[in-house]
Amino acid sequence: MVPTRCDGGYFLMVDISACRDLIPDKYLANHEYLPEGERVPVNPINMADGSIPLDLAFCRWMACEKNLVMMPNSFFYHSKSAGMDDKYCRMALCKTFDSLKAGAANFKM
Repeated sequence: MVPTRCDGGYFLMVDISACRDLIPDKYLANHEYLPEGERVPVNPINMADGSIPLDLAFCRWMACEKNLVMMPNSFFYHSKSAGMDDKYCRMALCKTFDSLKAGAANFKM
């Protein structure tokens, strides 16, 4: 992931385009895949070509398998007429330092 420049705020925007090959295909194939017993909300939005947005697949994978919750940016800027860039996720930084350290440990592959 590559952080974008940010002068302040509660969220860090990260470019996840280099993570495409890390995401298991099951998260890119359909909106319905969830591991047994998981409860991650399904918000079915698609790119203009019908594919699942990269940021949505990445965030679902991170929530289900890494216990990290991030927000796919396409939920905030989804517009079929304007097009959509699906390579950014929002990470919340309004957490305790211990919480951020624990979350960072989950990033290790």
